[in-house]
Amino acid sequence: MSKFLLPVRLVSVLLALIYCGRGAFAQPADFLDDYYANRLKPAEFKRTIKDLNAQLERTPEDYNLRMKRGYVHAFARHWDAALGDFTAANKIKPERYEPIRAQAWLMAGMNRLKNALTLYNQAIEMAPKNGKLYFERGLVQANIPNFRASIEDSDRAIALGYKERNVYIQKAKSTFYEGDAEKAVKILDSIPGGKPPQKREYDLKTDFLLVLGRYEEALKTAEKRLAIPPPSVSSLLKVAECQIKLKRYKEALANLTKSIALHPTTADPYIRRAAVYRKLGMNSQAQADQEMVEKINSNRHDL
Repeated sequence: MSKFLLPVRLVSVLLALIYCGRGAFAQPADFLDDYYANRLKPAEFKRTIKDLNAQLERTPEDYNLRMKRGYVHAFARHWDAALGDFTAANKIKPERYEPIRAQAWLMAGMNRLKNALTLYNQAIEMAPKNGKLYFERGLVQANIPNFRASIEDSDRAIALGYKERNVYIQKAKSTFYEGDAEKAVKILDSIPGGKPPQKREYDLKTDFLLVLGRYEEALKTAEKRLAIPPPSVSSLLKVAECQIKLKRYKEALANLTKSIALHPTTADPYIRRAAVYRKLGMNSQAQADQEMVEKINSNRHDL
């Protein structure tokens, strides 16, 4: 088995916990992405908080209301208020692990990873057979980064019956950052459930295959990702990257031009297209793209 030592990069995957009336459930996502997806609009937030405040004035020891208001505050990025509610819920029902887990998620979202890890350790002591908790702790471990511990937590989650796709995805990423791209590909290929891969699975597998030098396979994988609508700059760039590795420069040029048409104020496609133009001996076009990069960067600095 081939192993490739890779530079350590932080995995930008955190956890979002959405609180419902019947309990809390985890939905793996980037924290900020989840914040934008789940935050309430200002008027709705104001109305919801007003209603929860009124209810808690009448029943300040209501565990469910404390948890619910905590999540509403958290998605509005009112960290201190959210932490106050989760801490209060923990005092009301110290035998429950959910408030500890909520505080752990909050710490992770604030990038206070050591605090998050300590809290997840406490939650797991309280609910040692909860596979989801191991998965969530594994996400934190990966961001510290402690990829070996993250892999171990993924394995524990799976052994306890928590076999969601995201557990395997996280395990594959940590395995890749540990230096074993070959094994990371096999983990992605072994995800159970019979469902088609997600977009990010294609993206990850393409990256792994590129590191392994399996460029034809990488291109086929990137093209499958590109076939999922809508087209994006990142998916076009990934296909072009594979084509450049295969020295299929004219095809790469076409995809880079498409990516520029999608988002003409992004510098990266111009940088890559300029490099391809140079390989094709089209120096004047390369110079024009380089000038566009300088213009884009200049405009960005002026903001």
